[in-house]
Amino acid sequence: MELKDIKGLGKTSIEYLKEENINSADELMYNYPISYDIYELDSNKAFSGEMTCINVIVDSKVAFIKYRSNVYSIIFYVFIGSFRVKCILFSGDYLRYKLKQGVNCVLYGKYKLDDKEFAVRHIFFDDFCNKVSVNYNYKRLKSYQIQKAVNR
Repeated sequence: MELKDIKGLGKTSIEYLKEENINSADELMYNYPISYDIYELDSNKAFSGEMTCINVIVDSKVAFIKYRSNVYSIIFYVFIGSFRVKCILFSGDYLRYKLKQGVNCVLYGKYKLDDKEFAVRHIFFDDFCNKVSVNYNYKRLKSYQIQKAVNR
C-alpha cells in the first residue's frame, strides 16, 4: 500500500513524510513514536505533587490574564474532595468560550504545595475514561496527524 492510498494524507503531508524517509504505508506503521503520555483518572494522587488527572467542576469565574498576543494565564477555582483549590493554566484564547463556571472537565497537572495551587498542563472537556497521547518526532507534521493516518 502506498502513502497516497491512506485517507487523510494529502500531497503536502506525503512530501513531509518522504523528507523523514517514510515512503510506504508499511514504513509508516513500523516507525514507532518517541514517547507516550498516558492520562488516567486518579483523584487519590491530587495532592501528592505527582502528575495526575482529576475530574472537577469549575467553581468560580474564570480570569484570563493576557501575556502576549494569544497567550493567557487562566486562573480559576475547583473543588478537589472538600478542598477549594486555585488552578492556573497557560493557554490560548480558545478556552475563553469553553471554560466557564459550572463546567465539568478533567485537569491534568500537579499540585504545587509551595504555591498551594494546581498547575494545569492539559484540560479535557470530552468524555474521559483513559487517554493515550502518542508523540512522534517529525519536523513538519503533528503527532495527531500521524496517529490518524496510522489508525486508518
